[in-house]
Amino acid sequence: MADLAFLLAELDRRLANMIKVGTVVKVDHGKALASVEIRTAGGTITTRPIPIPAGRAGDVKRWSPVSVGEQVMVASLGGETGAAFILGPYYQASQPAPGNNGTTEIVTFPDGTMIKHDWGAGQMSIKTPADLTIEAANVTVKTGKIRFEYDAFEMVES
Repeated sequence: MADLAFLLAELDRRLANMIKVGTVVKVDHGKALASVEIRTAGGTITTRPIPIPAGRAGDVKRWSPVSVGEQVMVASLGGETGAAFILGPYYQASQPAPGNNGTTEIVTFPDGTMIKHDWGAGQMSIKTPADLTIEAANVTVKTGKIRFEYDAFEMVES
């Protein structure tokens, strides 16, 4: 009977550990790992450094690491925290979604830069307080109308 009680307790522990919610407390950008603090009934635990999610990781790659203080979901294969990884972040009251339109993708950055593409309206915009550089072998602009608004204009030939 004791074996059955142990097995049931172990199964309960594994099920409870399969998906947890926690807060990122440390990020190792070089290794693409993060440690997550998870609140439990008995207090808090901090994971070992575990893999952070990748938007894409094949021929096309996307780097957008999690941040300290970001709330994330942690999955543990078979309920074993040694096999844990971050499923991904989600919005919360302190970090709300930057938009609410189903046909818009928005990327915001801490310096105030925003890249917004609304394919429903056929509009794309980049707003930034920083310098913007475009480097290419050639640049072609095809448009029906072009408008420039600027405080100063400088043409440099290299």
